[in-house]
Amino acid sequence: MVLLAALFACADPTLVVRPFPPLDGARSAILVISRAEPRLGPIVIADEVSDGRLSWEFTDEEEQGALTLDLLLYDASLSGLGLFPGQQNLVPAGSGRRLPRGARLFRGASTTNGSEWEPLTTWPGELEALQIEERRLPSDLCPTFRMTPLDPAKPLSPSGFAFFAPYDDARAIFGAPDGSLHFISAAGATLATHSSTAAPLRSAAQTPDGARWWLSTDGRFFGGDPERGLAPAPSIPPPTLNRSWMAGASSGETTEVFALFESQKFARFDGAQWTELSPARANRLDDRGGVAWIEPGHAAALNDDSQSVIIYRGGRVDRRNLVNNANDELRTLVHVPGYGLVVASVRGYIWSAQDSLSFEPLAISSQVDLVVRTILPFGPGLLFAGNDGLVQVYLPDYGLCPTESLGTGRIERALWLGEQLLIAHDLVNQGDVIDVSILVPDRAP
Repeated sequence: MVLLAALFACADPTLVVRPFPPLDGARSAILVISRAEPRLGPIVIADEVSDGRLSWEFTDEEEQGALTLDLLLYDASLSGLGLFPGQQNLVPAGSGRRLPRGARLFRGASTTNGSEWEPLTTWPGELEALQIEERRLPSDLCPTFRMTPLDPAKPLSPSGFAFFAPYDDARAIFGAPDGSLHFISAAGATLATHSSTAAPLRSAAQTPDGARWWLSTDGRFFGGDPERGLAPAPSIPPPTLNRSWMAGASSGETTEVFALFESQKFARFDGAQWTELSPARANRLDDRGGVAWIEPGHAAALNDDSQSVIIYRGGRVDRRNLVNNANDELRTLVHVPGYGLVVASVRGYIWSAQDSLSFEPLAISSQVDLVVRTILPFGPGLLFAGNDGLVQVYLPDYGLCPTESLGTGRIERALWLGEQLLIAHDLVNQGDVIDVSILVPDRAP
């Protein structure tokens, strides 16, 4: 039901609207509401005809003058007319589109006794002059994706997912819980040989000086790379526990790595030593951890209560609570140039903060149809991916595109390798079996 409340001013608190004129097979309609006060301007609302009826109702919340109603009935659907349901944005002459022609017109004047409808044979001048904003359909803007496994005959990892990160200009690196490492390129996956560590590697990071850093499941810290060998580096004191998440600086001249551990310890490495920023806690993080480097001396991590974000800036640690619903929890955070810090919850709320402190909603749960596990830039917008093989694109001049199912299991991580988009994902109904696939959009981001 489209409820026209507080959109226009009613003449009397007892305003009623008599039934609309016969729809005679119309599939969509536009209602133009003109108010007695010229400065208020008209309102244009479009809707589909459902079961041979229109579902508009009027309420009586304001008293500022009588209404003139123009009803336009169309044999085409709204999408066929290039329109969306709901209120249409009016724009100055020459900057939009006219109301679609080919309509059957009726005019009604609302009074306390109802609306009497009169058929019109010509378009009134005030309707001729109206122009509405040209809004493009999702099919005009939103990409669809084609997924191609790197090796259809052989999934990458039978033991699950540990990390998936960029390695160099032509390769990414994938780590499995059993300790195996794979280089990923456009040509496929190759097993990496590396010097033995006491425990499997769990997370990876790079810094602008070209250094690569690694954390193992026993909390030990390494520098170097698998091809030339790993060297022990200063390690953070326990407890750290199994899982860890790392983010290295992406610009600047200093070595800086931030890490969040399953024990909820949050720490900073400056190239020589670790500094504990937030201590370990009794509750463990499962797979909900995350850390993002923002700029030198500035980073963020998910907090232990799963409802707030830890912010480290200029030597100070703050917390920002985003979730006020006991059934919701934060799941993913990432820093994206142009958007700042982007945070997603399991119930589909997404926030962004340019300064990492002042968060604003970017999208709400009624629009987000997936549990977001990974976020990355997609042209001027963002790509969200997560549970059940679902992906969704956000475009700044449009909003959220329709959700698309890739027909696979949970998507753990997505990253760009040059112009190639890669995803690490579960295989449906195959336990911890993980594969890496190429995701090809049907249009450039």
